[in-house]
Parts: sequence; structure tokens; C-alpha cells
Amino acid sequence: MKQTWKLLSVLLLTVLFAVSASAQINWMKQDGNVKYLAWDNGSQSESIFNGQSATFATGYFGSTASKTVQLTVTLNSVNTGKIVSTIFSGNVDVSKTLAYKVFTVTPQDYKNQAGQYMVVIKVKDANTEYVDTSLFLQVFPSLTIFSPPLTVTIPINPVGKNTPPDINPISYSKDILETDTLQFIVSATDKEKDTLKYSAEECKVFLFGNCLGWIPAKETDLSFNENTGAFSWTLGYEYVQHYVPSLTRKALFRFKAIEVNGDKKSSNWAFVSVTVHDVNRNPVFDQIDPKHIKQGEDTSFTVNAADADKDELKYSIFSTNLPKQSYTFDLNSHKFTFTHGFTGDGVYTTVFQVDDDFGGVDYAVSYIVITPAPENKMQCNDEKDNDGDTLIDANDPGCHTDGDVTNRDSYDAQDNDESDEPIKKPQCSDGIDNDRDGAIDTHDPGCHTDGNADNGNSYDAQDNDESNQPINQPQCNDGKDNDRDGKIDFPADPGCKDNNDDNESDEPNQPVTQCNDGKDNDGDGLIDYGNNPRVNDPGCSNPNDNDESNYVPPPQKEPKEPIQIDLLSAHVVDEIEAGKTLWVDVRLHNDGKKEVKNLKVEAKIYDLGVIGSTGKFTLKAGKDIERNVYITLPEDAAPGWYLVKVTATNGSYHTSTYRLLYVDYYTLG
Repeated sequence: MKQTWKLLSVLLLTVLFAVSASAQINWMKQDGNVKYLAWDNGSQSESIFNGQSATFATGYFGSTASKTVQLTVTLNSVNTGKIVSTIFSGNVDVSKTLAYKVFTVTPQDYKNQAGQYMVVIKVKDANTEYVDTSLFLQVFPSLTIFSPPLTVTIPINPVGKNTPPDINPISYSKDILETDTLQFIVSATDKEKDTLKYSAEECKVFLFGNCLGWIPAKETDLSFNENTGAFSWTLGYEYVQHYVPSLTRKALFRFKAIEVNGDKKSSNWAFVSVTVHDVNRNPVFDQIDPKHIKQGEDTSFTVNAADADKDELKYSIFSTNLPKQSYTFDLNSHKFTFTHGFTGDGVYTTVFQVDDDFGGVDYAVSYIVITPAPENKMQCNDEKDNDGDTLIDANDPGCHTDGDVTNRDSYDAQDNDESDEPIKKPQCSDGIDNDRDGAIDTHDPGCHTDGNADNGNSYDAQDNDESNQPINQPQCNDGKDNDRDGKIDFPADPGCKDNNDDNESDEPNQPVTQCNDGKDNDGDGLIDYGNNPRVNDPGCSNPNDNDESNYVPPPQKEPKEPIQIDLLSAHVVDEIEAGKTLWVDVRLHNDGKKEVKNLKVEAKIYDLGVIGSTGKFTLKAGKDIERNVYITLPEDAAPGWYLVKVTATNGSYHTSTYRLLYVDYYTLG
């Protein structure tokens, strides 16, 4: 069916723009004098004889409410209105572009019965159903001459003369997408009813639009049955070169019928010309891992996206909550750099956008988690009164190992506890009989590494266990908190089954993880799981945690009350002269629970570079409002169809719809 560039431009724009939030079915049945919902002769009615077939197209249809549209095509009797047969019933994918279907009514569909029929087409999405019954089919009885009392069939061929077969016209869609499958049946009529086979060839060399070389179907990627004439061609994304401005590629096929027996005469060639339109594939971002840094540190990373069409991609920042002066983004290398000194601790998000200039877009979110920098100075060296005793650093007894502020040698600047708590010496050097065995410090065998109190060389003044335990006692009997859970030995530690248990952990054969390996794995100065906030790492939730990092999850924001603005209607005239002022009448409804402030209505015609807008207004909950938008059209606007985008927005929320406008020549006066 005949296409015009006027339609193609509309279809491409329809694909490129975001669909409207207002639920509706788009159905393009006609453009000027060219009808897309029609029989293959371009009319709304068709006449055939019983035994013949007729082909029609549905026109272009899509939905702004659903990714699929339910299409039902039936053949109904004009006299009774009842369904004679169902030609098609199923879902059609309209997520990428408008759909266009071609069907053939066969003798089986009208039950080989002459009569008057109508084609009923139903297009239904999630909210709306459109029905069209404009196609009429007249089926006449078989072509005969009635001469009483005999019925004589028209002579077909003089006796004894063999004539070549006549190939039948091929009806199909001349414009398809490169993701479609093109299918039709090649047929022919032979007056002598000879057995026929079919030949198919594809043009592989064009020069100035003319074919200079043909290749048989069996040497191409076509599927063609020479006995039945069944033709099938499945395209792929790579068929059309992905560049501006054409985004199309022409394909040309030819077919003929050949007698198998007799003189093996063949028909003339029947040509099929197809225009294949490109289908764009969206770019896809690579995953961006979260970045964890401490306050005062810098970080940088590169974002990258892949495009299956190998389009030149344009990167940008869609939104961010980082201060503008704290980051840079190189549009050429796609490198994002965050510079310290401008931002406090917290979680910061940046949303990146990539466009391929063909309507394809993708978004990716990066997280920068900033934690406070550790305090470098200790309490005994920070010039602060940390324990509230009015004494600071070297003047505070809590900063001296012996509690004597007059003893300069006992001052410990690296002491991080300024409190004046009594100095606790190890049990083996505190002058106390801690294990009540009558022996103290050097005289207690428990303070000697070999258990021999007479061996002065084995005495350990730093030993904090004066008990006379045998050397190398099991963990559950050594007086130590081996698994750092605040509990020691059997029976206090639940990980100990008896005094001989050499594994104090609460699970047998505890694996070595970052949180129980005695190492500072994340470089924050804190180690492993435990109850002491001064030395234990808050990144450890338990001893078996194998990630010591202090990950801070993004804060959960309270959900906002959703905004729902419905575009009830958007009216424009069908035709207007260039240079005139276009008037757009828009009605809105606030379907939310709160009033929406700073709302405005815009109307844009991208191809003409013009825009109109109302002032800002408030729409109360549950209320309707009507606003008018005016656009002055350029006097030099070329005549043709243009797409008008109508948008209601308050800066953070928007809803859009589209209208078609025909602009005529500018006339003086």
C-alpha cells in the first residue's frame, strides 16, 4: 500500500517521543488521500469472484497505555452481522513503534459462499477498545455464462495451443521494520492447469535505484518453497545501516511461475519492492559500583555504556545531590571526579544519562558514601578536658602511667583515655596475690613461663594471669577471652563444652574471617568483632562476618504523596497556515490527594523550533482546569504534517500527549 514521506516522518517522531500518560489508542488509518486501512487497491471496498482471495491492511496502530495491543479481525455477514470466520486474534507488540498488519481473506474464510461481507477490526489496550467496520467485501458467484438450458463455462484456450502461466499480483506491506518477518504466497494461473513451480531472486546490486545483479533465493538468506510459492524473509537489527538521514534500505525481489511438464513455459517476472526501516536499540550503562571514602578524600571513576547499533553516544548528568563545586564530569572521557573539601559525611547520588541521538536513552545511579574522618589526636594530646576534671593532657593524672603529673617520664601522649582511673598493673607485677595461692608476682609459678618460680629468667612481669595454670592450656581453660565475645573459659563461654575444649568460639571449627583474624582489613584502625568501641571494628556484626568495612546503606526516604495529573483533552485545529498563531486548548484534572503548585502547560513543535507556555498556576486536588497555549508559527515553515507535544509539568512531574497538525503555505494578508 502506498506510503508517503509525510507518514514516515510522523512515525519516526512517534517512536522518538515518550508516550503520553493519558491512556489512549493511536490508530493512523489515513494520511491525506492515502488510506492505510484499506484493501490492496487503496479503497474501502473490494469485489472478487468465489474462489479468489483479497488482501487488506489494518493501518498503523499503537497504545500509550500498554506494551501490547489485542488485535481481533473477523469476517462478518452484512445481512446478519454474525461472524463467518475469525481471520486473526492475538496480541501485537507495540512497545517499540506503531504496528502494521496485512491479512488475506481466502475462500476458506468466506466458506466458498458468494455474498456481502464486512471486515470488523478491533484494537484493544488496557483501557480502551476501538472497532472499525469500514471494509466491505463483495463475493460474486464463479465466473460463468448462463444460457438455458445449459451452463457453459467460458472457453479458456484454443484447442491444441499451450499458453504460458500468468503470475498473480502479490499484495503485501511495502514498508516493514528490520525486526519484522515478511511473508506471502506467490501464485499463478495456468489455463491448461499444468503443474507449476516457482522461481525467486533477490537484487544484490543497485545503481541509481536500478538493479544490476540478481541472485537466486537459494543463495540468499530467504526462505522460498518453489513448489508452494511460500516466501518468508526474517530480517535482523543489522540489515539497515544505522545513520541519518535515511534510516531505510530498499530490497527488491522478483518471482515467476514455470511449467513443470509440457513446453515448460514461464510467466513474466512479478516484482516486489520493499522499504525496510531501521529499528533503534537503546544504549545500556555498565554497572557503577558504590564508592566508599572518608571525609577529606577524593574519588574518581569512569562511566561507560554499550550500544548494540554502535551509535555515537552522548553522556550527561541527569541529577545529583552533590554541591556543584565539588565535582567535574568530562563529557569526552566520561570521567567523574569528586574533590574533597566541599561536602560533609553522608550518602550522595548522581544519576547519569546516555543518549544515542535516535531516541534511545538509559540511566545509571552512582553512590558516594562519605564517613567521618578518624580523629588523629589522642585524648592526652588534643588540648581538651575530655574527662571534665579541669585538667588537660600532661597536667592530667590520667595521662600518666603512674598517675603522677610531676613525673614527666610517665606522661603518655598516645593515651586515648584522660580519665583518672587507678592504674591497673598486670597481675604478675601488682603486688597482689590474685590467685590466692600464697605466692605473689615473682614468687608465683603462674607468673613464670615455665612454671618455675626459682627461674628468674622465666618471670613475665606483663603476665596478667597469676594462676598456676599449666603451660599452653586449652582456650577454654586459659583465662583469656579468645573469641572476643566478653566471656571467658568454661562454663562462662557457651562455646566451651568442657575445660579441655581448645576452641572458645560459639561454633565448632570457626572459619577465619576478616572479623576474627586479628587484622585491620579495611584500614580504619579498628580490628575484628568485639564489645570495645575503642579497638573493635563497627563493620563487624559477628565473628563470622567476612567484611570489616563500615558500609553505610543509602538512607531510606519517606515516600512522597504521588502526583497524578491527567490530560483530559488537548485540542488543536487540523490545518493552519504558516505564520499564523496556533491555539491549543488543554483540560487538566488533579487525580491526587494534594494540590499541585507551580504547574504550567507547554506546547512544542520540535521540527519548527517553536514553543508556547502558560504561566504557573495551582490545581487543587480532585479539580479540573482549562488553559490555553499559543504558538506563533514561522512564516517560512514548509508545508506538511508536524507533531505537537503538549506537556503539563511542575518541574519534577510531567505528563504529555501528542497531536498532528498540517501546516499549509504562508499567504500574504
